[in-house]
Amino acid sequence: MTQHTAEAVDGGGTEYPRVLEEVRGLIADHLKIPLSEVTAETQLLNLPGVDSLKLLQGLLAVEDHFDIAFDEDEAPAVRSVAQVAALVAEALSSDRS
Repeated sequence: MTQHTAEAVDGGGTEYPRVLEEVRGLIADHLKIPLSEVTAETQLLNLPGVDSLKLLQGLLAVEDHFDIAFDEDEAPAVRSVAQVAALVAEALSSDRS
């Protein structure tokens, strides 16, 4: 995880709180589960009905929603909802740079 991503996970990114809520909603909608089951600390593979294919589909849905592409080196290491949100926040801030 890059330093910028680590800062975003800790809440250092200004976009992060909004992005986290959107990511939580996207994941809950994608899996058809209550939003309350998807927190920042939630481990993606521990969500109901998630396997590696659903995880990949979910990450692609997040990329499509935000019109971004995750860094191919960092995306496979993503384990939690917070890490997904951090990657999104990082990609959004990189697009503005």
